[in-house]
Amino acid sequence: MKTSKPILIFIISALLFYACSENNDIKIEKYELTQCEKNIECTLKFYDKADMKNLFTIIEGQYRVFSLSKVKDIGSCDIEDRLMIKAPLDSELFSLNKKDIQDGKIVYHSSCACCNLVTLIPIDGSVKGVQGEDGKWLLDLNVILGTVDKVPFDTIIVKQYFTKASIPN
Repeated sequence: MKTSKPILIFIISALLFYACSENNDIKIEKYELTQCEKNIECTLKFYDKADMKNLFTIIEGQYRVFSLSKVKDIGSCDIEDRLMIKAPLDSELFSLNKKDIQDGKIVYHSSCACCNLVTLIPIDGSVKGVQGEDGKWLLDLNVILGTVDKVPFDTIIVKQYFTKASIPN
């Protein structure tokens, strides 16, 4: 019985260490950043102490919200794709997965006044984020978009820096 206590203490300590250090393994290489495609205007911002009221409204809250917007002029009108990510505020790094997508922490919307678009929603993927020395955040995201029936249709892949913005009034 005396030898089982130290073993039990060691196992519990190891489990606690693993649980507390899980996010510390997040690493994003700072090279091979993705670029915005030609003839598309990209905006990459983040908001501290924020939340999402909907896809177009950032409000004060308890999260760090990242916003990726791509606007493409197709002649008679624009197509805008917007991806919003709700991440923890109290960390210098984070990782989101399929469960977080299912919980609504990653949302997507595409709009076009003169187009017929298929409604797509995030169905799988991952997002990792690391705060840079200059206050910007480097995000590495791979988000699979699918139909409402969860059939994969497209993938958003971005590895880029997001700059801080103020919550609009």
